[in-house]
Amino acid sequence: MAPFIVDRPSLDRLPYEICLEIFKYIHGNTRRQHHILADIASSHRALSDPALDVLWHTMGDLVPLLVLIPGVQIDRHPNEPFTTYRIVGPIEPAAWQRFDTYAKRVRVLEYERPSTLFFALFAELEQYRLGPLLPNLHQLIWDEELPPPVTELGQILLSFPTPTLRDVTVSARYIGDDEGDIPRVPEMAALAQAGFLPRLASNAPMVRRLTLSGSRWNPVGDDTFRAISSLTALSNLSINLNGVSVDSLSGWRGFLFLRSFTMDLTSIRIATAAMLTVSSVHLNNIWVNDPPPATVEDSRHFFASLRTFKDALATLSVRFDALTAPNIQRSTFAEIIKPLLEFHRMSLLQIVSRQWSDAILVTDKCLDDMAVAWPRTSLLVIRFSSPLLGLTVRGLITLAQKCPSLYTLRLDRIDFREDVGMVPLLKGDLRSLSFCPWILEVNGDAPVAEYFKIAQIIDRLYPNLRTFFDIPNVIVRFILGLQAARKDERMRMEVDMEDGSGDGESVSEG
Repeated sequence: MAPFIVDRPSLDRLPYEICLEIFKYIHGNTRRQHHILADIASSHRALSDPALDVLWHTMGDLVPLLVLIPGVQIDRHPNEPFTTYRIVGPIEPAAWQRFDTYAKRVRVLEYERPSTLFFALFAELEQYRLGPLLPNLHQLIWDEELPPPVTELGQILLSFPTPTLRDVTVSARYIGDDEGDIPRVPEMAALAQAGFLPRLASNAPMVRRLTLSGSRWNPVGDDTFRAISSLTALSNLSINLNGVSVDSLSGWRGFLFLRSFTMDLTSIRIATAAMLTVSSVHLNNIWVNDPPPATVEDSRHFFASLRTFKDALATLSVRFDALTAPNIQRSTFAEIIKPLLEFHRMSLLQIVSRQWSDAILVTDKCLDDMAVAWPRTSLLVIRFSSPLLGLTVRGLITLAQKCPSLYTLRLDRIDFREDVGMVPLLKGDLRSLSFCPWILEVNGDAPVAEYFKIAQIIDRLYPNLRTFFDIPNVIVRFILGLQAARKDERMRMEVDMEDGSGDGESVSEG
């Protein structure tokens, strides 16, 4: 009988997908890890493809690919911090074969460094290369500093739209001639004029995430926003619309499948008009970051414009620079956000005014209305830096009783003139809390007993707090002390129970 011989295990017998996962664990940022995969790719034909796919999956620069093209000349300047590339001769179609061997493996391009490439190079490459440079690209991140002269960023980006593209982030800063110059950012309208956004819509229709607001000064124009709306698969959009006119946003709709919409430095009136262009019924996240000062009436119209999304919207964040009202006309917070009380999926609400505002009053009734409308809310931030006193302990009790999933709470001034015995013992799951306590001062100082009473009230409602913001340290120390005492008491009871059970066993044995 022939002896049974067990073959030695070998990676080359494994499926491609398993080899790929193994090599991902080998791959890293160190030079040694790169060399290991390069050695595998060059020495073992069966493992070459998965090793090369991991090596070339994510690129931080285009230089390793450009040097593979015959006819691209490298000019290194010994006294300059950058290297330039230019085409010095015609590129034959056969010369692209080596380039394509590696370019087809690139899935992510993260270009985040000072510019070493000039737009003219890409304009010339388009004369010899039909189609995208990276045909299987999934994610494009272009965050670049552009030296003068100012030219079209869109000319470079034209080389990348491809049917496989899913995620695009574009941010660019122009560097001035003098070191003291403030960096300027090109208007993203240039991307539409250069043909990038129209080509993105036609050649990369499956883009799902688009970010054109990586910097504070990155506004888009009317045509740009209209071009973006035709991306039918787009689900996540982050953009600065401050360069868009309100009139250009009327009479049309787009964004069929948008789920998350972020607007940076966009006025509330433009944001309101922009929301009316969204035809998606799946929108569940809206963020409006740092809009210019607005009136309370403008904010009321904005919240009303969101009614279309009441069946899906779960997250809403608006961080105003300031909110004002004519003739100091005051409104309650519940009146301003009344349309939102119909949004029963709301789990995160953040409405903040950075500057002091007494135009809006938050009351216990407001908290009760929100608690009834959004019992599953996990984050509630309502801050207007207001000196007005509208909240009391009763509002906190309402939230603790009706919103058991509340995890983060940020409020303004709260009146704690309530007897501790009237506060129920609850097991709220709140972990993070911020508020400004209002207490009666005596001779300009707050009695320590008042601070301790506030700590007792908070601890009775929310015994699991971990983080505190804008709360006097003395109150925080009292709360932590109460938690520690409760923990010690539980440990003492457990020890007593163990001792009691041990005595029982001894008696039964006797």
